[in-house]
Amino acid sequence: MSAYADPLVDGAIPMRAYEAQMWDALNKHWQRRNNRCGLPNWASTTFDRAGEVAGNAAP
Repeated sequence: MSAYADPLVDGAIPMRAYEAQMWDALNKHWQRRNNRCGLPNWASTTFDRAGEVAGNAAP
């Protein structure tokens, strides 16, 4: 995560420490929730790699 509110805008104002801390906590919350609701990390990684290998093997 960037310390800037929107890195694509010229002259973006840096986030305050409190804002950065809140966004970091929110991102961690959603990451934990996504991990709980979805496939385990090892399974997701395995499926991603298998799909990539299959895509590369196809003529």
